[in-house]
Amino acid sequence: MKKYTIKHSLKTPAPALMKISKYLSLALFIALFTACITPFSPEGLQTQGGTLVIEGDIILNGATKVYLSESRALYSSEPFRYLTNAQVFVLSEHGETYLSTVIFEPNAPPCYLIDTKGLPFNCAYYVSIFLADGTQFISDPIIPMAAPQIDSIEFVVQDAQTAVDFFVTTYADRNSSPFYRWSYTEDWEYHSLYDPELYYNQATGEVLRYGPGEKPEVYYCWNQSISEDILIAKTDHLDNNTVYRQPLHTIDRHSDKISYLYSLELQQMSISEEAYIYWVNMRKNNQEIGGIFSPQPSEVFGNIYMVRVDGKPDRKVLGYISAGMVATKRIFVTEKELGIYQPTINCPEMSLFEPEPADRFNFYQMGLRPYKGGYDGGEEIWVSRDCIDCRRQGGGNKNKPPFWPNDHQ
Repeated sequence: MKKYTIKHSLKTPAPALMKISKYLSLALFIALFTACITPFSPEGLQTQGGTLVIEGDIILNGATKVYLSESRALYSSEPFRYLTNAQVFVLSEHGETYLSTVIFEPNAPPCYLIDTKGLPFNCAYYVSIFLADGTQFISDPIIPMAAPQIDSIEFVVQDAQTAVDFFVTTYADRNSSPFYRWSYTEDWEYHSLYDPELYYNQATGEVLRYGPGEKPEVYYCWNQSISEDILIAKTDHLDNNTVYRQPLHTIDRHSDKISYLYSLELQQMSISEEAYIYWVNMRKNNQEIGGIFSPQPSEVFGNIYMVRVDGKPDRKVLGYISAGMVATKRIFVTEKELGIYQPTINCPEMSLFEPEPADRFNFYQMGLRPYKGGYDGGEEIWVSRDCIDCRRQGGGNKNKPPFWPNDHQ
């Protein structure tokens, strides 16, 4: 009778123009002379969903991305819905129109991409949105602001060795805005738990050793995420316009983000006081409910408004658009620098002694794959296919970022 053994192993993963309707033209004219921000005023709970949610900023030294969604009803369990059949434009005060293209990116919601790199800085801009039903929205005029450079991004391992905290420091002169907002993109490389030496040939029932260039490239994977928290700060109460060690986020020691190589790219914007107040109120609401796309417990007013048309009902809209030159900074952090990563996946090793084709076929049908051994017909060690293919763990893929510093695939 064949002998099977199980070994438990917790292993560290080695533009075109468009005619603007008379209503939109009127709205632009009015917006130029009557722009204002409505103060925050709690008015009870929203119980109905369907509020148009607009996220994005006009970036003059990069691409502008605008996200459209609808909020959920207060007690709804349905996911929020992204809108991809609208038309989104950036308009200048001089009449130029910049069109968008809908794009779908991995690990990110669909967005409207507009090429705004190199747009004149000394000009006011607007965001204009046409929904599929013809409803129109227009922002207040938006004056671009230049962000100071990011001085440093620090990471500090917590005393208990259970997580690592990230901070940003920025020094600016008193002529710069004292109001800041940040967002970031995370990229990380991780590995499968095992790098197999063998493979199973289903046609012959044999376990064979990989030859040069035969092994599939499923050991290294990459993943990405974007920030979700509202990260803001102000310095108008300080003697100097300095942001010192402003907390960004924390990564737990069990996250595969820090299992091998992690990168954070931070984007820093200077914003107006009105924008800061908007984001403070949004953050208060998010702490109570849990997200910008969730129902908001208190009314929050931004700088985007519906263009009223006779016969069309008013529709609520939520969002605040800023514009400017964004400062960016990227850092890389290795697992060795942190020294706290602890994997949570326990991949048992199953041994097959004196294997025969039927035994191997059974293991294969169970989702196991050969890992190592098999010398001269001896013991073979098999593991779950999830443990040897990085695409099946961690939610990542083989899309290596173009800026990644190492050369393996």
